Amino acid sequence: MQMEKFQTEIRPKDEFLKETNKTTIVLFLSGIAVISSLYMTIPLLPIIAVDYGISLQRAAWAGSTFSIFFALGCLFFGAIAERIGLKNVLVVGMVGLSLITFLIGLASDFTQLLVLRALQGAIAATFSPPSITYIGVMFPEKKRLATIGLVTSGFLLSGVIGQLISSLLAVYINWQAVFYLFSVIYILAAFFLFITLKKDSNTNKEKTFLTVIRSFRLPFKNHSLRLSFGVGLTLLLSFIGMYTALENYLTTHFHFSGEDILYVRAVGIFGIIFAPFAGKLANHFGMKVILYTGFGSAITGLIGLGLSTIPALSIFMSVVFTAGIALIIPTMLALAGQLGGKQRGPATAIYTFFMFSGASLGPLVATQTLHAGWTNLPFFIFAVILGLGWLFVTFIHVP
Repeated sequence: MQMEKFQTEIRPKDEFLKETNKTTIVLFLSGIAVISSLYMTIPLLPIIAVDYGISLQRAAWAGSTFSIFFALGCLFFGAIAERIGLKNVLVVGMVGLSLITFLIGLASDFTQLLVLRALQGAIAATFSPPSITYIGVMFPEKKRLATIGLVTSGFLLSGVIGQLISSLLAVYINWQAVFYLFSVIYILAAFFLFITLKKDSNTNKEKTFLTVIRSFRLPFKNHSLRLSFGVGLTLLLSFIGMYTALENYLTTHFHFSGEDILYVRAVGIFGIIFAPFAGKLANHFGMKVILYTGFGSAITGLIGLGLSTIPALSIFMSVVFTAGIALIIPTMLALAGQLGGKQRGPATAIYTFFMFSGASLGPLVATQTLHAGWTNLPFFIFAVILGLGWLFVTFIHVP
């Protein structure tokens, strides 16, 4: 009888752990798919420039436009999620993302492409802040940081996977096929989110929309949170900017072919494998130690890229840089939510806004700097920008 009682008590816990594991996998894979839409145009820029008869600098707006509206969408949909529920926003948003992504493949001119990329960026924002907030609200405290680390590792993996898929389809089919494929992936993601996610306790229909918007002012009263927003601004700016500059650098200095650059992007995965372990490492060593380590690695990688005259060393340094970013991003996302306290949702949404605002600047900084004629210069500029982020971290109080 005692054994039966024990099994009855333990079963609900086991079932709960299985459910959270399934949810983690769905969020992880969905994150890869959604954030791939940010990176998919990086290898397409030269093709888009030729197709529409425009300069490479103008073509770069295909990436920056997405990032700008993604950043703005993070604020808007963060507020919507506070009122109508996280699951609702995640599922409906994914369906809308599927439709818009399909339409991009039908764009007849560059202006139309930019408008659709803006809409795609805004709707893609239905995933990032709500998914991180969902983990903070629905997952047990001991699993939150590790789960955020795994899901955000998907965000980083998308930087490699999105570019690889995009490059392959552009070479063997055409650049429009990239958007058709991801349209199908997004509708599948919507289905799995619908059947996997539980209705969250974050829904509060008694809140007026104005009340929710006002709650977004509160995080700015926290000095450490304000500093974390500054850190967030530097991360994807340098990450996307580095990959934008890297292709030009490898082609110009080492005469890499398109296939060679594909391999270099694939090697970046070895740096990203650190992201899922950021949570456990932060729990063991402390968040600040992991952040300092991450910034040190990322800055070393950028300086090494700028100074390298050997292809193998350049590739290795790109992995060192990526490994550093892989440690920083999940740790900072978890820290922003922790600093937000009861205002975790608004804090996460605002932090994501700043992070992806940086993403919109990365390609522009890289292409404008490359236009000046010094192919090494972007790496040093991004190293200085990350140095500012490192400085901000020193003044953040970790509770």
